[in-house]
Amino acid sequence: MGRQHSSCPYYATRSSVPIAQLVTLPYQMLLHKRTRASLGIKLIDQIVVIDEAHNLIDTVTELHSAGLSLSQASDSLAHLKRYIQRYRSRLLSSNLISLKLLERVLQAFVARLTKSSSGSEELVLGLHDFWTQFQSNIDQVNLFQVPSPLFFDYAFTPLN
Repeated sequence: MGRQHSSCPYYATRSSVPIAQLVTLPYQMLLHKRTRASLGIKLIDQIVVIDEAHNLIDTVTELHSAGLSLSQASDSLAHLKRYIQRYRSRLLSSNLISLKLLERVLQAFVARLTKSSSGSEELVLGLHDFWTQFQSNIDQVNLFQVPSPLFFDYAFTPLN
């Protein structure tokens, strides 16, 4: 049918998920709530069979982890500084404050990653250890106040 209608069958199958008796999907889609919701998959009163469950722990760890290298942190900081410098006069003060908070967090990351042997050392931290290690550099920054770019107010002064 996909070929007949020149459309991707993936989108047609998404609409049939709620009435399906059997749905197969990767762990990531099963374990990530927003992905499940976007696909219309509800786990209440359902039977979930996990094949190859020995891979489940690695998948959960990956879903709730993030990696950041020294080069990524340094590049991000450099780009952010250039952005702030270039658009400072056009940014709302609330956005500038948020960007400055983000800059302090990135500076803390760069400082900590630089402190490790060559910057290539893998450092895995739990939330408590993360906070303890970075607290001295960003002790006055509430990480929950550092917004995602999706929450910035986008109001610029028009260019002439």
